[in-house]
Amino acid sequence: MTGDELRRLAFRRQYLLVPEHIECPFQHRARKVTDTYTLYTHLDLVIADLEIEEIRLILLGDLFDYEDPQKDNQGILRDLISLDLNTLLTMSSKYSGRFVLIRIEDQNITLLHDATASRKIFYSLDSKTPWFSSQSHLLAKVKGFNNTSDPSKLGYYNSAEFVALYNSNLGNTTYYDEIIQLMPNHYFDVKSQKAIRF
Repeated sequence: MTGDELRRLAFRRQYLLVPEHIECPFQHRARKVTDTYTLYTHLDLVIADLEIEEIRLILLGDLFDYEDPQKDNQGILRDLISLDLNTLLTMSSKYSGRFVLIRIEDQNITLLHDATASRKIFYSLDSKTPWFSSQSHLLAKVKGFNNTSDPSKLGYYNSAEFVALYNSNLGNTTYYDEIIQLMPNHYFDVKSQKAIRF
């Protein structure tokens, strides 16, 4: 394997959504999504993007429609883009896949993921504006966070139970005190800086 091939594997299919310019630690595409936020996506991450009037939807990963299996990501976004947020949240439950859906309306961002949260959303509220990532370790690397010093968390993360549970976090906590995991059946509203259950 060549050096370029190895570099391409670093943080493969991951993303960062951040309010500052950063030195991205993986091979990426960068796109402005609002006046404040830039989305960095790994070159191998599947992305679909659709904007109509004041609403933009960005899909990271894949959506599948059991009622119309031939419909692709772009077609599903066309079905969803005209819906208000509450209807979109209701309608999203019929789709399967491993995805994060970013909805932008009037510069406000809403993030949601698939029903089982198999494509993760991690976030940090340590600064005035939230930062988002697909992995807690990736966000910690970019922000310079250290591992937690909480003895009970360290005990869990260094235990056989942690390994047996496929490295699952405890609730919305992570290995880093400053980073939170968005739980399944929740979306994150950037304007209010809150995770909201639906």
